[in-house]
Amino acid sequence: MNQLEKILSLFFLSAFFFYFSPPVQAKMKSGQYQLKIKEFEVVSGSLPDSDLLDILGMSTSNYQSQGYLVKAGFDYRQPSAPFSLTIPQTTIELDKIKPETPLIRSNSLTVSPGSADGYQIIAWQDHPLQVIGGTTQIPDTTCNGEIETCDQTAAALWDDNTKHGFGFNLQGEGALKDFINENYYRQFADQSTNEQAKTIIQSNPAPEEEQTTINYKINISGIQADSNYDNIITLLAVPSY
Repeated sequence: MNQLEKILSLFFLSAFFFYFSPPVQAKMKSGQYQLKIKEFEVVSGSLPDSDLLDILGMSTSNYQSQGYLVKAGFDYRQPSAPFSLTIPQTTIELDKIKPETPLIRSNSLTVSPGSADGYQIIAWQDHPLQVIGGTTQIPDTTCNGEIETCDQTAAALWDDNTKHGFGFNLQGEGALKDFINENYYRQFADQSTNEQAKTIIQSNPAPEEEQTTINYKINISGIQADSNYDNIITLLAVPSY
C-alpha cells in the first residue's frame, strides 16, 4: 500500500494580555480648565464638538445584605500577572500513513492564566489538509456518520476505520464536555468555507496552570492521492476578567 507523507502546521496566533490597575481619579481637561473627580462610577465616552479628554473607570463599592457581600470595582482585582499559552510544538508531522490505518499525533497546550478569572481557546483552520500547491484535499472527518456524525460544533464517536478524514480530540480539564473520551472527535472550523471559529477549550474559574492534550487524527482511503498535504491551525487564547 502507498504511504503518504502529510505535514500539518500549527501556528499559535496570539494571546491577549489584559492589565487592570485601580484608578484613583478621573481627569478631564481642555486648554482653559481641568476637572478632577476622586471617585466615579461612569463609563468612558466623549462629548460632541469638544476636545475634552477623559480617563474613566469604576470606583470601589460594597453591596451587603444578610448572607452575602458583593464587592465591585478595580480595587478588588488581584495584582496583575501575565496570561500565557505555551505550545511546545508548532509543526505536527503526520507521516507514513497507511490507508484505513488511523494515525494520531498529540500535542499539549499549557495555560497560565495569571490574573485572569478564566479563559477560552478558539480554533480554526485555513482549509482542509490539501496538496501543497494543488487542490486535492483530505476531507474533514464526519466521524462514524449517521447518528454519530460530528462537525465543527459538536464531537461524536470516531472509531470506524472505514470512515476517512482529519479531525481532533481534546483531553483535559479545559476540554469541552462533548469530548466524552479519547474516541470522540470534531472537525476544525474551516475558514475557506466561511465557517465561524469555534471555542474548543474553556475554563472558568481557571486554576494556576492547566494543561490540555490535543490529539490530531487522520485516516485515508486506498485511493487518496500520494502527495504532500498541509494546512494551518490557528489557536487564539482569550482570557476573561
